[in-house]
Amino acid sequence: KVMMNKLKSSLVVLSMSLMGSGTVAYADSAISVFADIGGYSQYLARSVPQGTGSEFSWQGDVGLAHENGLSASVWFATGVGSDTEYDFIVDYSAEAGDIAYSVGYFTINYIDAPIDNGGELYGSISLAPLTAAVYIANDYTYYELTAEHSVAGMMDTSIVAGYDDALKKSDITLNLSKEYEMSSYTLKIGRAHV
Repeated sequence: KVMMNKLKSSLVVLSMSLMGSGTVAYADSAISVFADIGGYSQYLARSVPQGTGSEFSWQGDVGLAHENGLSASVWFATGVGSDTEYDFIVDYSAEAGDIAYSVGYFTINYIDAPIDNGGELYGSISLAPLTAAVYIANDYTYYELTAEHSVAGMMDTSIVAGYDDALKKSDITLNLSKEYEMSSYTLKIGRAHV
């Protein structure tokens, strides 16, 4: 209830995205190449619209993954005003029984702002349907708890609650989405209340 009281406004985002993804694994190789791309009605980061909040956003990544759980990738997003964000990511993910976990680091970069924009060390632990994550930067720590549920295999739902300790601000995002497989492409239609 305290988190809800801190929300000062409500934002409704309708999004349609066309996502393509693929993975290439080489015979007798422990390394695979992956890539995906999607189009979104806007780019939200921790419930905050980037740019003016009305720009269409292309988002995607390309990377290498080792079968031991280590991966390196570059992620990008347009729709940050007139700029493009690109992040370099190193991640290690694994499972221990029903528990999945991930640790990593990513840098935050912008094409038109070649200065050091910082980065975040992160970690998460999941036991379906819950995931707890923490993101640590030089001047803040962001905590996130996500609960996910599939409704009769027809629609995916999630609620994401976050807290930024530097801003003393909490946010809640509710998501509804449906993915449609189209060969190697996925059409995702969703609605999110922020």
